[in-house]
Amino acid sequence: MEIVPPEERDSLGYGEVHYLTHRGVVKPGKNTPLRVVFNASLGKPSLNDCLHTGKNRVPLMTDILMRLRLHRIIITGDYCKAFLHIKIAPQDRNHLRFLWGENLGADDWLLQFLRWCVVVFGVTCSPSELEMVLTYHMQQFSPRFSRTVAMMLRNTFVDDVIGGGEKWEEVEQFLREANIIAKDAKMTIQRWTTNDPHLQAKLDAEVAGVPSDPKSDVLKLYDSSLKVLGSVLNRANGEDVFTFQMISSYNSGHGWMNYNTSRLFVYLATTLAGECV
Repeated sequence: MEIVPPEERDSLGYGEVHYLTHRGVVKPGKNTPLRVVFNASLGKPSLNDCLHTGKNRVPLMTDILMRLRLHRIIITGDYCKAFLHIKIAPQDRNHLRFLWGENLGADDWLLQFLRWCVVVFGVTCSPSELEMVLTYHMQQFSPRFSRTVAMMLRNTFVDDVIGGGEKWEEVEQFLREANIIAKDAKMTIQRWTTNDPHLQAKLDAEVAGVPSDPKSDVLKLYDSSLKVLGSVLNRANGEDVFTFQMISSYNSGHGWMNYNTSRLFVYLATTLAGECV
């Protein structure tokens, strides 16, 4: 982001100007305990109302989950701050202005005029922009890394990357080539997780900077349950089970259902099945 120069704060002579509203979301215990969330849907019309959403080419989550079961070894990761790596054209940045107060409550408090220079999460076209950028960089490597690129194109859900293979060497190759593709886009894939304990120990060792030793208590060893796209896949003791956390209330479009009943369970099951068609 950048500070709007004082001479540009008046919209006259600088084209259309829009200010985003924002609020803080506190999540104690997270790496980022305070996250600022921007709202591009406020107003009539809102900024989102005036933007072209773009095509949704993101694979269905249920399709990805089913394809994962084809692999003996599964590996997942996510792009670190993916949206913040995509720049906005200078002529469009005035649509992404916002106000920020410094030293609020003090006598010398200051009101800052800022604007985003990168894609903002919460703007309706942002997911489509991210998908197009990631797809472009993947396709550049298709001749060299055909298997990895094909798997990433089918199994990348927004900024989550999922891959796998039958052999340990196949998964290592996917990991290595996926990191090369991300680096070409000036991005990083982080939090690599796998259901293979030896590969997970090696990944943890690379992050922690300690020798790769599956028996070391310094390493965070894998416990057989792999969280994928909000669900948990358990491969322990020969099992092959997905588990989902049931919600206590659900907005069906006709009001909120505030308790778990057989009717709610059937409704959610048929909705999920419909996405698989």
